[in-house]
Amino acid sequence: MANVGESTGPAALPLPVTLRVSRRAVFITLWVAVAVVIALGVAHRWLVASGGVADPALASYLELLNLDGELTLPAWLESAMMLGAALLMMLCGAAARRHDRRNALPWFVLAAIFVFLSADESMQIHERLSIVVNAFGSFGGILAFSWVVAMTPIVLVLGLLFLPFLLFLPFLLRLPAPVGRRLVVAGAVFVLGAIGCELVGGYLVSQGDRGWRYGVEVAAEEGLEMAGLVLAIGAVLDYLRIVSADYRISFAA
Repeated sequence: MANVGESTGPAALPLPVTLRVSRRAVFITLWVAVAVVIALGVAHRWLVASGGVADPALASYLELLNLDGELTLPAWLESAMMLGAALLMMLCGAAARRHDRRNALPWFVLAAIFVFLSADESMQIHERLSIVVNAFGSFGGILAFSWVVAMTPIVLVLGLLFLPFLLFLPFLLRLPAPVGRRLVVAGAVFVLGAIGCELVGGYLVSQGDRGWRYGVEVAAEEGLEMAGLVLAIGAVLDYLRIVSADYRISFAA
């Protein structure tokens, strides 16, 4: 006969696992990661510009630090943060179903947008879009990176699709005060880098400037994009901390 308190089978399993996440630890880790990646990217550009890397094999590996490249460490970090933000926003949607069901759908819409952004960063969707845009004509000046011509209307359409949540179901206003403000700031910082700095970069490229000014623009662009993502993740963690301090994990068939 089993003693009292002993497990007698699957029905007597312990309580579900509780996942505890320190917002402060995540926030600090992400800021340090962003600072290191940007610093390494700037160092890489300086080495290349100064001709300090003569060995082709070493140059190939150092290319992984290129802030202006694809399939690199900066691109991986940004894509990972986007996907992480999307997963956290899905948790927010699940939490909102119990806390305030009106907020659930906006959170899931945001999560879908961030999944797309992560896929775009990994698969170069917007860069490939330039090929389609260039088939209809050539662009110069601030539109030298022609994907901006197509992506800007898409961003506006997404904004308009999300606008009803702001007008009829005031999503941001229903959020705890600091969360809504931080999400707005995070979005503004990210867009400033993703589109604002890209326009500046397009102008510099159209002028044949790939020197130090272009390098500063690239560092600012990537830095702002990553900073916006860190701020967004911080805001999302704030929301989860406020509305659902303890999360228990369970699995269903």
